Amino acid sequence: MRIRFVLLVALLGGCDRKEPATRLTAPVVSGASASASASQTPPDARPSGSLGFDEDGGVGRLSGPRKATHAYGRRGDLLLFGLGPRRAVLTFGATADAKGHRPLRGALLDVDFAEKADTIDRPDPLLWWRTAWIDKTKAGHLLFADTCQPADCKGGRRGVKLAGKVDGVSLSSRWCPRDDGGFDLETEAKDLPEGASIADEIHPGTADPTVEGAGPKWEGEHTSTSVVAFHEHGIEVRLETASMKIHRRLVHISGESFPAPLLAAHAGNPVSRVVRVLPRAPREEPAPAPVLDLSFSESAPGPPPTKAPLPVHVLLRGKGATKDPELQGGDGFWAGGRSVYLARGAARVHVPPGTYEVVATHGPAYTLFKTTIDVPAEGSVKVVGELARVVEVPGWITADFHLHAAPSPDSAVSLDARVGTLLAEGVDFAVATDHNRITDYLLAPGLGDAATGRLVTMPGVEITSAGTGLLGHFNAFPMKVPEGAPEDGVPPYYEVTAQEMFTGARALGAKIIQVNHARMAPSIGYFDLAKLEPATGKAGPAFSEGFDALEAHNGLWIANYKKAREGAVDLVALARRGMKVAATGNSDSHRLLYEEAGWPRTWVRAMRDEASVIAALRTRETVVSAGPMIEMTTDGERIGAVVRPHVPGKVTIKLKVSAPAWIATDKVEIWRNDAVARTIPIRGPARDGVRLEQEITLELPRKDQTLLVWVESATPIPDVLAVPNGLPIAFTGLTYIDADGDGKITLGP
Repeated sequence: MRIRFVLLVALLGGCDRKEPATRLTAPVVSGASASASASQTPPDARPSGSLGFDEDGGVGRLSGPRKATHAYGRRGDLLLFGLGPRRAVLTFGATADAKGHRPLRGALLDVDFAEKADTIDRPDPLLWWRTAWIDKTKAGHLLFADTCQPADCKGGRRGVKLAGKVDGVSLSSRWCPRDDGGFDLETEAKDLPEGASIADEIHPGTADPTVEGAGPKWEGEHTSTSVVAFHEHGIEVRLETASMKIHRRLVHISGESFPAPLLAAHAGNPVSRVVRVLPRAPREEPAPAPVLDLSFSESAPGPPPTKAPLPVHVLLRGKGATKDPELQGGDGFWAGGRSVYLARGAARVHVPPGTYEVVATHGPAYTLFKTTIDVPAEGSVKVVGELARVVEVPGWITADFHLHAAPSPDSAVSLDARVGTLLAEGVDFAVATDHNRITDYLLAPGLGDAATGRLVTMPGVEITSAGTGLLGHFNAFPMKVPEGAPEDGVPPYYEVTAQEMFTGARALGAKIIQVNHARMAPSIGYFDLAKLEPATGKAGPAFSEGFDALEAHNGLWIANYKKAREGAVDLVALARRGMKVAATGNSDSHRLLYEEAGWPRTWVRAMRDEASVIAALRTRETVVSAGPMIEMTTDGERIGAVVRPHVPGKVTIKLKVSAPAWIATDKVEIWRNDAVARTIPIRGPARDGVRLEQEITLELPRKDQTLLVWVESATPIPDVLAVPNGLPIAFTGLTYIDADGDGKITLGP
């Protein structure tokens, strides 16, 4: 199969390198068993069974799935054990690939250690490793093996043989244990074309691979190197050979880089190399810095006035000669770069000496706390702050329907940290949407009490299309977390149509399907790939209408006015097809610094429970917001409704715009279809609460159309986000004007 080596799913490396706190269940492996004392079990693993292998060589099979973060191993997959005291263990895909899922038969899927034959199912730094060949145009041809079975190695040892034929070339690889604890890997090709070479495709996920002579986040081609290494979660993987050419192309979106697989090309046929799986000691922590003692509360009006601890997001910026800090998380708080999230409103954070600006927020319904502090070389500094709610919208909650954590192959954010960010940002309702993984934030240990009464979550998935027929990314929720392998229970996503993805998700229980970042390069925007025309609503044959919501504003575009407007226009394009869908705004957060959770977010007219939120999405009662909030009725009908005007040719719009004083609002636009029909300036200084409240009579042509209200400002959001020029933008979902009363909305181009 000929594959272009460009990662076409948005795989972003997170800046938080803490160990994921995913709840793990260890697999059981068939064969002979031995037990070990609990003292030999690493603290981040939960053994429940034993790894077995025959006397002469270290081959076994999984009798249960691996469930650790980023694991792919399934029941029946082959295990190969190395030699030495720790016994590195490799898991190879030997079972049949599920229909509609990524074919990984014959790939190295997981790496770990089997000390004393204990079962250990930890996160590891590898997504997959596949044999391939590269033609003279540098196109890769990946092997999906016909054979994955135990095999004989030198010295009477046992190994694993992988073999198959791809695009006319037969590839056969043999993995064998070495005396030094590593593995010999030899690959032979038959009918290899002139100018082609044997290769390895290696996807290290969020682990940053190092190559001789290259810095971090490298990409392009290195023509000659002998070692490639990558590490994460206390495990290092190394590929060693005499010389190889390394190719890698990261995915760049809106100034950010997303991880991608690398391709190592080897000269000769057959090709021999050495693979090592080594324990990697955690980095030494620097000497403790002075303590910043943070404590924040919410002040609520009385009588009597009350105060209660408030989760907050705090950003520290160095002033003058002081550099921005690189903060470390701790018990009940999480940090990435200069950003720290306090799930319970208080923490003691180590900060280098210097002068800092401290900004704390709880989302755009609350006031902002800001101060400047001097941190001495010794001792501590105490910061106590109060925030108050100033945007009151009864009957509405805020939601983020697009979020990532460590189960995504492009995120290193633990489940605990992700829940902590949502609490700190004041999000009321959140859906876990990892790439082709179903995640439940209720598995985040230790945060249930902090979330009670503040946050409701729902398991979901981002169906990330893969293969040659790429069609974009789609969120589906709610979803049932699979009891078996993580790959089980995921809707079809590989070499399937959009309709097959939608149908598969519905069959697994999804009530809402959302199109994500519908226009996004490279090749991950559904509307681009399916050729939806904004001006006419016409689309290509790959387009399917089986979705309920459109992510009209994505966090990657928080500073991109044009892309946000583009999403609003696409709502009208769908109306031209006769479709009515909910408008959503979501962070698409993969990290702790940049792509902050809840920016943007969706205001939903709902209670804080699953049934109410789903019902509101189906009736389209939503507002997309990166700061302001908009309340609107049209002839007394809510956002999302189909309205027959009380008076032919005109409607009455009641409008209210609210925001905290730190969010600027310059003007309101009323759109008729995808054009601005009226502009209303918002005058006076910014203040907490209501900025504009007005009743407007709008004359309309006597034909079907849509209405949308847009609020914006050219003044950037202040330093509550890592992006320096995020824009305060909000817009409503569509209201549909049924001028002729036939119950249908028919729009012209």
